[in-house]
Amino acid sequence: MKNYVICLVLVLNGFLSNSQTLTEKSQQFFNVNKNLMLGLGSWSVTNFIGSGVGWAVGDNQQWKSFHQMNVFWNAVNLGLAVPGYIKARKSIAFVDDAAFLKEQLKTERLFLINSALDLIYITSGALLTNTADKKPEFEGRNAGFGKSIILQGGFLLAFDATAYFIHRHHRIKGSKSGLSGMNFSPYGAGLKAIWTF
Repeated sequence: MKNYVICLVLVLNGFLSNSQTLTEKSQQFFNVNKNLMLGLGSWSVTNFIGSGVGWAVGDNQQWKSFHQMNVFWNAVNLGLAVPGYIKARKSIAFVDDAAFLKEQLKTERLFLINSALDLIYITSGALLTNTADKKPEFEGRNAGFGKSIILQGGFLLAFDATAYFIHRHHRIKGSKSGLSGMNFSPYGAGLKAIWTF
């Protein structure tokens, strides 16, 4: 009987070692968000500087408008990346697994919704570009704006879809075993389970 108990403890120990502690999951969650916001911020600054120069020195109306829209678009991106990075740096600890899971799922949904919006941006940019010649007096401006919106929407689609899959993978990996730990009481040992989505 003693040997069975030792074997059971060893099996459970190996099984439970696959799950992460709440602190580890939280830290990974905030690290992922920091890295994502650094990526978005880097894209924004690069575009802001490059297109700022293009806007200033461009002589073709279409490319001047293309760079102008890039500057405006990335001012907004930077306005999202900086607070997002600051929030991720604060790394406020989650009180329990349920609070962590709620925030994790909320973040995944946000990136999924943003991915759908990005498809709308790309479609809008394509429509603007393809109908630019309908108004000859604004043809260069509309074609430039449309091409910029396609570029920025395409980047954001790749960014948001990647962020969604990274967070989803992190959530699934963090609760892979379906168990968060073993409880000991005067009445014996028990397992505490978390449901995985």
